[in-house]
Amino acid sequence: MATAGSQASISLIITNQKTGEPVVYKQDGKRFTSDVTIKLSVNTVYVVSVTIKPAFSNLKGLELGTDMLTPDDTIRSEGTVKHSFTWSTTGIPPSGSAKRNSILVTLHFDPGILSHHLQTKFYKSADLQHVSWGTSLHAVELSCKIEQEGSAVGKITDCRIK
Repeated sequence: MATAGSQASISLIITNQKTGEPVVYKQDGKRFTSDVTIKLSVNTVYVVSVTIKPAFSNLKGLELGTDMLTPDDTIRSEGTVKHSFTWSTTGIPPSGSAKRNSILVTLHFDPGILSHHLQTKFYKSADLQHVSWGTSLHAVELSCKIEQEGSAVGKITDCRIK
């Protein structure tokens, strides 16, 4: 259990449910809000794995944009908890040329929430070439500072794409 003032790590891994392959990202430099864009296909189902260390609070759900997801699976082991979610991009339109989407990722804990924006680009499902160009996304690593013991009341202090 994390105590007030301690650091916690939250890792997000996104894989294509059909292929099991990780999504990719690309460096965008200073052209957009973020230097990095995560590439996704529309009309595709993804598995989003969330690993929290130390396991400081009960994760009830994951909100991606307007989609509220509940865990499909939860595995606990020695201070770490891993939750798996299924997310469909059906209904999300492809991003326009030279456009990026900001997806709000909100982790709903009991009690509290933590949120962070991820820069993404959505491609047509038939555009397999463009969506696969880039570096494999091993994880989005969020560091956060716990401000209230036993809860998710805190702040994201750092985000690293690797």
